[in-house]
Amino acid sequence: MYKVSTLVPSISPILSRLSHLTLYWSVWCILLLLSFSYHTIIMKGRAAMPLEDVVALYASLVNLALKCYPNRLDYVDTALLCTVEVFTKREATPVDSSSVTSRELIRLQNVPVKTYESTLDILKLDNFPKALELHDYQGRKSLAVSVVGTVVNKSISIPTADEADALFKLLSPLVKDQADQPAEPPDPDDFEEEQMMMACLVDLFRAPEPDQQYMVHTEYVPTSS
Repeated sequence: MYKVSTLVPSISPILSRLSHLTLYWSVWCILLLLSFSYHTIIMKGRAAMPLEDVVALYASLVNLALKCYPNRLDYVDTALLCTVEVFTKREATPVDSSSVTSRELIRLQNVPVKTYESTLDILKLDNFPKALELHDYQGRKSLAVSVVGTVVNKSISIPTADEADALFKLLSPLVKDQADQPAEPPDPDDFEEEQMMMACLVDLFRAPEPDQQYMVHTEYVPTSS
């Protein structure tokens, strides 16, 4: 008869492997379930789930995906795509920045901004800019402040002109006037703080080669398109 003390060491690697497999299949099942629910419930309108609840659902999914698979950008991008399609289907844009839905949407997009070791990884998310366009001016500006503040606080270097250009497109509410921008001037203190962060951001344009550094400093301003 085997003693428990002798069995535990021998099966502990198996149990450890099993726990990882269980976690993998659990996450996979959750992703599959949410995908199924998305198509059958949200998009087909069989249940009128409030938009703020839809966004909160995807925010939780993104949190789960980043904790289990931090390198799988496609999981986060898929959640953002689903969010964009829900808002497009319901013709619910632009989202009023004073609403609960806007707060949840900003929280959703801030998850990868705050979680990624390099905030520049959000530039690899094809649907991040599309989700950004769901907001009104103030919502886009709030997210832009969050992005630039995170990049500056983490001192993340921006080594290429392409990355600088893509980043400045996300930060356009802090760079140039917007079509839906309010007519009244911004708060002077807020404006000063935002522009100081932008100045700190420019200081992070650090390419490994002089030619690349020149390109970064001369081509980072986004186009008007």
